[in-house]
Amino acid sequence: MGMHGLPAPESPLPRHRAPLDDAAFQAAFEDARLTLPEWDHLSHLRAARLLLERLPLSAAIDEMRERIVALNRANRVLESEQSGYHETLTVAFMHLVADAWVRDPGVSSLDFCIRHPQLSDERVILRHYSPAVLWTPEARAGFVPPDRLPLPGALSIAS
Repeated sequence: MGMHGLPAPESPLPRHRAPLDDAAFQAAFEDARLTLPEWDHLSHLRAARLLLERLPLSAAIDEMRERIVALNRANRVLESEQSGYHETLTVAFMHLVADAWVRDPGVSSLDFCIRHPQLSDERVILRHYSPAVLWTPEARAGFVPPDRLPLPGALSIAS
């Protein structure tokens, strides 16, 4: 049981495998050795947190973009207007993670996932974007500003 007699929230960490520690995860991410089942939403969150630990936001976004494209290539993911790398998702998610990271630095990426369950929910981006805006070829190819809530830091760049 959690606080106030309510059920404890479920851990966002997968139960089917023991998660890699940060060093092993970062190496697998940087070397494009994560398989598609391993490259899930929580892995995106961990990768973002680890990049933000050592790089400023703009450089972390560039590195994330490069690493996602490399992972997609290694896993033979088709890059098209309907699949593969998505610029708006990446830039927006990096801003959400950066906002949480500056308020809660110094924890492992696994602890970060547990301490920020809102980021572990794939739907977090829909607080900022309607599906009609997010799932366009334009949003996949380039950054599109949110049409719902603004992103933290009042993002106004066209990354």
